[in-house]
Amino acid sequence: MLNKISKLNSLIHATDQNSWRDFGQYIQLFSNNKRIQQLYANLKHEQQEKTYTKAAIFSAAFGDEPYDDNAYRQIVHQFKKIYDQFILSSSERNAIDDQVRLAKHYKENNIQLKSPKTQLAKQYQHIESIQDYKAIYYLETEKMDEILQLNDRTKEPNLQMLNDVLDKLYLIEKFKLVCSAINYANINQYEYDFGLINELEDRVRNTIMPQDGLLYGMFKVYQLMKYRGENYFIELHQWIQQAEIQHNSEFELIFLMMNNYCIRQINRGNAAYFQQLFSLNKITIENGLILDEHGHISPHAAKNIIAVSLRLKEFTWTKEFIENATSRLKEEHREETTSYLWARYAYELKDYARALKHLAITLPIDMLNNSSFRVLQLKCLYELDDYEMMDTALENFRLYLIRHKNQTNYYYSNVNFIAHLKKIIKNKDRVKTSLIQKIQEEKLVAEKAWLISLLQ
Repeated sequence: MLNKISKLNSLIHATDQNSWRDFGQYIQLFSNNKRIQQLYANLKHEQQEKTYTKAAIFSAAFGDEPYDDNAYRQIVHQFKKIYDQFILSSSERNAIDDQVRLAKHYKENNIQLKSPKTQLAKQYQHIESIQDYKAIYYLETEKMDEILQLNDRTKEPNLQMLNDVLDKLYLIEKFKLVCSAINYANINQYEYDFGLINELEDRVRNTIMPQDGLLYGMFKVYQLMKYRGENYFIELHQWIQQAEIQHNSEFELIFLMMNNYCIRQINRGNAAYFQQLFSLNKITIENGLILDEHGHISPHAAKNIIAVSLRLKEFTWTKEFIENATSRLKEEHREETTSYLWARYAYELKDYARALKHLAITLPIDMLNNSSFRVLQLKCLYELDDYEMMDTALENFRLYLIRHKNQTNYYYSNVNFIAHLKKIIKNKDRVKTSLIQKIQEEKLVAEKAWLISLLQ
């Protein structure tokens, strides 16, 4: 029993180092339990290297005392309880939900100070989230209660308004769910029965207007997902430019589906959608939607953004974005991501020597990022006609992929990239039509358009 792995490991391993440090501060402030404090201090948060047995957890809390399974269970329960309190206290709270709770408290306790209801009333003007509709529903319920208290049966107790708000709440949630399901079905060929959605669509098609705020946005993204029509994208894009963008899951879904639509169009050869994608990227950046809950930009998002802006030769905008994004990258990704962003920028300016200098600063451990560095390095060397260095770089890349072999599409795309680039170099002065056809027919190959351009 003493050597049995403690279930507390799952909690320790799930908490990143910054959160673990904050958790320790929370324990010092809000827990007087010396055993809890001692347990935290002795765990050290070696989440990647160490797995704790039940005996080790007990010793961390109770020192040299003989093992007692009941005491062990109790200390784990108490530790989990303070951890749960920490997570709840550190999670983001919704301002509108808080206002609703305050308004109810003021009413129930007859507090005569200015009621939070006045703040909630503003949601009538800007309906951009589920919480806005909930606030309106609360206010309309208040009106109904006031009418009912008059005991005047001749007055309609606001039931129509409540019915309308509930309909909108339901429709937003329904459109949101169906959009997610359609997206999942496209990836996994899964078939869903969407219930009443077709009848609902027929009923509301001519009644939902841009002034309905989020409901209009969710309806349009649903139509875009279902029919794939460009007119729905245009209507949605026009609305999104005027909407008050909120940091919520509904707007995240809208932007994700619009981005996916742009990418599908680009993959079909419609290059005009690079401009649309660039426009969406600027909106997400200006409204802070690119940032996670800790205010960070993901390396993947930063790379995708500059890929689009550089494709459109928006060099000034790209330079400003990289300069601003650097401080928003997580420290552990900052050096390698910044090096890649500046290298990609220099490459598009045809300053290949400078691009290589940026790539030489660091070499990522992560396979995806490492491969991106190596591909860009090879492109620079080709443009500089440095075939001797290319041979070395190609062989190093080949050996790297062998050491990190897996079954992902990304792996095979890079393997095929190496193979085709070698053939292009070897057949540089020969007939190239057959090579072009082979690359075009290849389903998985990195930088396909670039490779083909070398043969034309």
